[in-house]
Amino acid sequence: AYGLLMKALVFSGVAMQLAGVSRPAAGAEHYLSHTLELGLGWVGPLDALHGEKVGVVAVLCAAEYHKWAGLSAAEVAERVGPPRTPAKEELEAVFGPLVDEVIKENQPDCLAGVKPEQVAENWASIRAIIREIPPAVEIEGLLHSLGGKTNLPALGMPQKQKEKLLHWSAYVRNRFTFMRLVQFMLREE
Repeated sequence: AYGLLMKALVFSGVAMQLAGVSRPAAGAEHYLSHTLELGLGWVGPLDALHGEKVGVVAVLCAAEYHKWAGLSAAEVAERVGPPRTPAKEELEAVFGPLVDEVIKENQPDCLAGVKPEQVAENWASIRAIIREIPPAVEIEGLLHSLGGKTNLPALGMPQKQKEKLLHWSAYVRNRFTFMRLVQFMLREE
């Protein structure tokens, strides 16, 4: 087990070094975890290690990914539209004194070069990738078998903050993750 862990860590480090960025080892799960670590008032004080947070939010992300993957291409085509750029006031309500850094981080928006119709046109491929992700219940079971934390309350965060965390964590880094892609499908009717 230790050998496999070390091998995974080394390969992950090499992949990041080759890519020149953390993307090969850090996606939406890490950005959710980083959101929990920013000291935001609505998150509250959490007594958990970074890895524990990543494990819990991996469960949340897997559930979210598979929920969206349940939509057909036709359903996605009906929902997809230009992503709405949050107003500074909205970001300030979430990120408080970090708002200017969040705005700066998100310029230019990583979605700027993506056309909404591309999401629907490529939905079959996106769904195929999501199907390779273990279901949330499987990740939760693995964490539970290891004695790990499996939900937000176990970290010290109310479950009612889940949707806020899932939505706003996409702005912690200006990276094209699935949680950022979902912004195309959250347009106001």
